[in-house]
Amino acid sequence: MAKERRTGTQTKKTAATRKARSSPKVKASSKTAQPSGVDAKRTSYLEAVKLYEKGLEALQQRNFTGASSALKAVIDEHSDERELHERARIYLKICERELAPRSAEPQTQEELVLAATVALNEHETEKALGYLEQAVRENPSADGAHYMLAVLFAQQGNAEQSLTHLGRAIELDPENRLVALQEADFDIFKDEIEFQTLVAEPPASRPQQRRSVF
Repeated sequence: MAKERRTGTQTKKTAATRKARSSPKVKASSKTAQPSGVDAKRTSYLEAVKLYEKGLEALQQRNFTGASSALKAVIDEHSDERELHERARIYLKICERELAPRSAEPQTQEELVLAATVALNEHETEKALGYLEQAVRENPSADGAHYMLAVLFAQQGNAEQSLTHLGRAIELDPENRLVALQEADFDIFKDEIEFQTLVAEPPASRPQQRRSVF
């Protein structure tokens, strides 16, 4: 009888062992590593640059609809990348102008600068120069026209004229400093003292302290 009881016990253990082996193993859950704030910002910047370059490539191919879509995405989906926004808006206006019904000749200051930018991108330098000179002649305080003249002369290798118009553009609108720092056409003189002085932030003015009369 004792032997039979032991046999029954062994049978139960064997069945339990088989059941344990056949039971599916539960894997420990692992937490997905979340990207750090720095990594997320870097990823956003790279995505914005990719969209911006996609827009420029489409613009060069005269695919104004595709360029407009990519440039709008830079502004709408990457609000923190403000350095790219200024250039994206300029090229976006070009797309809007090209997609709009054609007018005879540019009339307003904005139309003249946009027409000059389009002509410059199509390597029609003389045409662009004519539009910009007209814009400055009609409004000497047009910072956009002065800035594009700086770009035009930089492309021609005329650093003196380029820096003169760039200085005027920054004087009229200090935000042109940030745009100039990102401008590839200014690479020819970015190491020059004149350029570095123009784009340098002016020292903050300190409030004068009143002297005590006692």
